[in-house]
Amino acid sequence: LNLVMRREGKSDGSWIRPELVAACAAVLLLPVVAILAYKGVSFQLAYFFDNIAVHPCTFQAKTQNGHTLQWDMSALPRAKSKCQTARCRDYAVAREDEVFYLNICGNTMNKPRECRQLYGGESRVPTSMGYQVRLSPAWSARALLSL
Repeated sequence: LNLVMRREGKSDGSWIRPELVAACAAVLLLPVVAILAYKGVSFQLAYFFDNIAVHPCTFQAKTQNGHTLQWDMSALPRAKSKCQTARCRDYAVAREDEVFYLNICGNTMNKPRECRQLYGGESRVPTSMGYQVRLSPAWSARALLSL
């Protein structure tokens, strides 16, 4: 009797509908497929972020005449391993009431006090090639850079 009812499109609710099975399978399999896909490309993401952390020191560009111009700034980065003093300093550029701390071809060595206060500690400040800090009215940019 049940077989006859299914052929006629009638049901007593005792059998499982294929649409529900497909929907449940999709809901259950989607996270598994996402995890496998992520694991498959995670090494590529790690490679990408490793390369982004190392900033290039050589640049080249073609002129309109077809000549290639090259710039090599590999001697300019400052590193703690090459530092001769007790406190290594990053490059600093002052403009009116702002100071830019930067390192060429690498991340800065020292994180500004304002950034440490904003993020709640040195370890929480994201690494960066540079930081922009607004000076308080008590400090002048020239006095700060002369320290």
